[in-house]
Order: sequence, then C-alpha cells, then structure tokens
Amino acid sequence: MNDYIRDGSGRLKHIEVHSQNGSVQHRSYHYDTDGRLVRAATSGHSSAFDYNAGGDLIGEYALRLPDAASCAAQGLPELDWQNPEHDMFLLDRSADIRYFYSSGGNLTTVELPDGQRIQNLYYGSGHLHSILFDGDTVTDIEHDKLHREISRTQGALTSRYELDTLGRLKKQIAQLTALTKTNKGKYTHAAVSRNYGYDRTGNLTHTTDQRSGTTHFEYNKLGRIAKADSELFAFDPAHNLLSTQTNNTSDSAATPLSDGLKAVSDNRIREYNGTKFFYDGFGNTIHKEHLDGTTQNLYYDLFHQLVKTETFRHNPNTGGWEKETWVYDYDAMGRRIRKGSLKADGSLGEATEFIWSGSRLLQEVYDNGRYTYIYTDTDSYEPLAQIHNYTNEEGETHQDINYFHCDQIGIPREMTDEDGKLLWFGKYDVWGKLVKETNITGSAHQPFRLQNQYFDRETGLHYNFFRYYDPDIGRFVNQDPIGLDGGENLYGFAPNAAVWSDPLGLEPMDIGKYIPDEYRPKQGWKPPFEMPSYEDVDALSQKYLRKSLNEMLEDALLSMASGGMRAPKAKIPKMAPKPQTKMPQKPNCGVGKCAGKRDAQGKYRDSKGRYANDPNKLNTKLTRPSLRSQTEKDVYARYTKLPNGSYMNKDTFEVVKPPIHIGHKYGWENRRILKAADELGMSQKQVNDYVNARPQNLKLENAKDNLSHKFEKPGIDELQDIKRDMRKFLNGK
Repeated sequence: MNDYIRDGSGRLKHIEVHSQNGSVQHRSYHYDTDGRLVRAATSGHSSAFDYNAGGDLIGEYALRLPDAASCAAQGLPELDWQNPEHDMFLLDRSADIRYFYSSGGNLTTVELPDGQRIQNLYYGSGHLHSILFDGDTVTDIEHDKLHREISRTQGALTSRYELDTLGRLKKQIAQLTALTKTNKGKYTHAAVSRNYGYDRTGNLTHTTDQRSGTTHFEYNKLGRIAKADSELFAFDPAHNLLSTQTNNTSDSAATPLSDGLKAVSDNRIREYNGTKFFYDGFGNTIHKEHLDGTTQNLYYDLFHQLVKTETFRHNPNTGGWEKETWVYDYDAMGRRIRKGSLKADGSLGEATEFIWSGSRLLQEVYDNGRYTYIYTDTDSYEPLAQIHNYTNEEGETHQDINYFHCDQIGIPREMTDEDGKLLWFGKYDVWGKLVKETNITGSAHQPFRLQNQYFDRETGLHYNFFRYYDPDIGRFVNQDPIGLDGGENLYGFAPNAAVWSDPLGLEPMDIGKYIPDEYRPKQGWKPPFEMPSYEDVDALSQKYLRKSLNEMLEDALLSMASGGMRAPKAKIPKMAPKPQTKMPQKPNCGVGKCAGKRDAQGKYRDSKGRYANDPNKLNTKLTRPSLRSQTEKDVYARYTKLPNGSYMNKDTFEVVKPPIHIGHKYGWENRRILKAADELGMSQKQVNDYVNARPQNLKLENAKDNLSHKFEKPGIDELQDIKRDMRKFLNGK
C-alpha cells in the first residue's frame, strides 16, 4: 500500500510505501514559496537546492543523515530527518555543487565539491564554443552556419564531423591537430575513423569502422532490428525479443507463433538463447541463470530499486563456487549515490560514491581518487572528457585528462589521452553490450554505454538512472514505474539501439528525428528534410531545454513508486542546432527574391531569406585594429635601427628595409584576425585590446611586401589557431 500526502497546491510532500511484512519506506519533499523543490530526503540522505531570483539552480547540496546511535555518539539530539531545520546540525556534507550563469542565462561555471571548476564559454549567439577545467582548455568547438557542431579539439587531437541534410552524423574522424603534424605536413594515422549510412525512414543501415570493418543492419516494418550481419532477431507482437537458439520450450507462459517461435503472453521472458530469467510478483527480475553456470540473485527495496545483488561463479581451479555480493544506495530523487562490495563478514569492501548534477553523473569518488566527467554540451548526456585525480603509492597527487570518442548514438567507442594516444577501444552488439574491449594501458576506466548508462562490471547490467538495463536481452530488468501508461510492453527499451535512446530509463526517443510533441504539427507530421528553423529551436529552448530542476526531474523521480507521473523527454537530437539567446529577424521578402544575396536595402539574406552575415564579406562594423603607442614601442624595442634607416631583429638578425610598417606575423594578418573576431562576435574594443595584448604577434616589415597579403583568403588552420588564442584572451579578461 502506498500513501501520498500533498500540500494545498497539489504538490507531493510525502510518500510512504508499505510492504506485506510490515516494513515501511519514506520520502519527504519541501518547496519554496514559488513552488520550487528545495529539499528531498530519505531517512539516511538529504538533497537541498538553492535558486536565484530568476529561478536558476545555483546550489545543490547533499547531506548524510545519521541514525539515533550516531547522533548520540556525536552529542546531538535524535534528529527528525523529515524536518529541514535539523539539517543545520549536520556537518557530514557529501557534496556541494554551485552553478553560475551569465546575464543571458547561460550556465558559465559549475563549481565541484572539491573546489575545482568546469567553465563554459559562449560566442555571440549564445552557443557553446569552449569548455575549460580550472582555467585549462578541455575543448574548443567549431560550428557551421546552422550552429551545428562540426569539429572539436580533444587534447592533441581534432575531431571532425560531417552531417547529412537532416543533421545526422555521417562521418567522423579524429586526427592530430595542425600543431602536431608530422614534419612533412601530413596527418598521422587517425585515432578514430567511422562512416554511417541511413535508410529513408532514418534507421542506421551500416557503419564502417577502421578497426572492426563494416556492419550492416536490417529492420522489419515496425523499425525493430531484424539482422546485424549474420545475427538474426525475432519479436513477438508485444515487442518481446524471442530466442533464436531454442523454441522457448521451457516457457510455460508462451503461445505459439506461425514460424515456430512462441510469444510471451505476460512480457516476462523466461529464456533467451540459453539464459533463464525469474521474476517476483511485481515483475522485477530476481534471478538469472547464464549458460556458463553463473547465477545471480537481485533484491529490491519498496520503491523497486535494486539494492543488493549476489553473483555465484564457478572457480575452475578449486572446483567450488565463489560468491560476490554488492549493495546499492539511492537518494530521495532516485539517483544512485553509492555502491560497494560486501566482504564475507558483512563489512563494506570496495566502495564508490556517485555525485550528480541534476540527472547527469558528475563524479565518481573512491578511496584514493576521483573521476570527473565533462559532457559535450550543457544539455547533453554524451560524455566528452574524464578528469582523473588520484594519489599514487608514493603519495604523489596526479591529474590526467582523457577523452571519449562516441558514435552516432553517443556510445564511447574509443578513449585517448591528452597527447592523442589511444588508451582503450571497444566493440558493441546491437543492444549496446560491450562484447570486446582492448585496454591498451590496463588502467583506462570507461564505464559508459548507451547515453546515461553506467556499466556495473559485477553484474553486467547498465544503471540507467531510474531502472537497470540488461544488454543481454535489450530491455529493463523491471517494469516501467508509470504502470499501464508505459505502453504495451513495460520492460521495453526501444525498437533498436542504433538511433533510439532513453537517458532516464523511462521513455525512448528516436534522436535521429525527434521533436517534442508540442512542436509537431497536429496532423500529417513527417520527419523534416531540413533542420528546424531558428524560431522553432529558440522556442524549444525556452520551454523545454531551460526547464528548472523541479520541472525536469521532480515528477519523474517521484514515479519510482507506483502512481507517479511520466518523466519529460530527455533531450533534443544530438546533432540538432543549439538554441540562440537572441532571435534572428524574420524575413520581409520571399525566399525567391533575396535568398543568398542582398536585398534593396543592401542587407544580405541567407538561403531562407533571413537576415544574416554575408559569408563572402567581413563584418563591416569591425575595422583594422589601432595600435597603442606602448605597443609600438614594444615592437620597436626588439629591433636595432641601422644608419641606412633599416631595422635589424635582435634575435634573428633579419634586416627590414624601409618603408617600415608594423605588421602581423605570417598567418595572423588583420584579415584573419577580423574574420576570427567576427565569428566569435567580438566588439571593436575587444579586437583592439586583443591585438595590443599580443605584441609578440607583431613585427616590423617592408610596407610594400605586406601588400601581398591584401587579397589572401583566411586559412582554416590559421583561423582555428587565432580563435583558440582569442578565447584564452577573453577568458582571461
């Protein structure tokens, strides 16, 4: 029996879940006067949230709540965990996270519990262009004219992405950057090289990888995976995956199909390709028997969260069986906050603590170190980088930065270090199970699978936020907590895992063509054949992506007990254009009249007739930067004036003949600087300040020779170098 207590506004304040044997579990929630969630607590853990005047989350705090015995040992009165005023007595704060925003509402800084900071830099339209960790650049991001990501730096590597007309990933490659080319100027062998193909319905038809070769995929009429190379898949009418090695003769609940396979009448698969499954009365998987003899027991709390696992494996050396036990703990938001192994005497052995930022894993903390995770964008579940802080056996502290290289669905396929060296690579089956991995260094830690899934090596399951995903059968170990509203199959993940994703473990979405329902036409909607307009994307961002923590997580997290509410969808497509903070002007002329050219007022229009910067012309508002007298003195100080009026460089002994002119070093001419500044949305003052702050980029040269650069087009590599340097300058200011 479940009891729900709500306040006068209908907000859930307390959940009380009872079992048949008399045990009870509680969750308590508190809100501020504006209806925002400010505290969520269980009897052992409390999460608190602070907001600014604009409703943005600015602080998230985690506290461990002691029991009566612990309170007595610390000289504290017995605390009421449901009373937020008692939190002031608690000093055992497991995590404090703070958030900082720009005046435009963009998240600029995340301060971690250890004091380190993740910093985001944005260019003029409000799109992310750089991520830093404690002031050091983690990645620089380049976008196309639609503000879609087309390249990013990852240490010594540059990853480049080619998109099709629908914004889907078509090709990706990661190579050494221009600064780390071989002496012949050619790129070394690519660390990552993959191609993707799609059919007319948006399903992935093939992938070509430089290590694993080409894999072809086929689908049935419902979009379910039917074949992956030589591997075949079959489903019953309720989308249950059917065994292709046996006829499910052991499944007493099965009904015959015309092809000899048997449908699962209650959606509880009893056997799949030799692995057997057993369930409790709530539909939770409680026992699993593998072909190799390994067996597993799974235990759940009253909220149907996995809290304990037992795994029995045969030891060929001793001929006996070995038992491995793990336990798991969750906060009142449903997030897994720690896991640990149990020793034979029942004491805790190896343990890991998980720190969350909203619904994304932010840190893993263990005995002598921690992993911090950075994602590709502020609203993405796709991992970008891993910061590893640890202490070695000699007591020395170290920090390593490693990078993830993900495929079209967001699964990490490779990991590289800061120097671009390959650390790890893996191969997955069609349901996201890692079937082969190569850990080159032996120390690489790669726990991610499908988006927002964390691999538990002890069980083989993927923790998928609200539920656990079993990659052996491509579905969840327990039913959708929403109940009958969850669809015709409450265990189902998705028709296939090549273009579908479910970051919260509640509702799958096709990220290749997903647009939230409120932005689809009411009738006759079809996948778009071009990217959504900026107007649609901006509206989407304001109503969907900018949701507060209360709107984004509260109802979904409360749904862990039956009778809860459906969670909102998790994110827009991986390759969709990011939202603009300023709406572009709407066209006042037809596309046929002024598309791709200037209108009667001399203003340039893009292919859709909207006002835009002329790609063939620099921003006329930016002019050649003016040099200050001190800057000129700094430049001349590097030269010696000769009697004939020439100047000689004191370091290189190069002689410059008159007429003398102060110019830029090769590759950093004004044309390139203005082009880079225009793309970053810099003001004239910022351009002037930047050039004057870089006297080392200036030199004396013959004014006539300088004319050779007048009509030179900016090169891509030079532009990237200049923009990277400009970002460092802007961040420093």
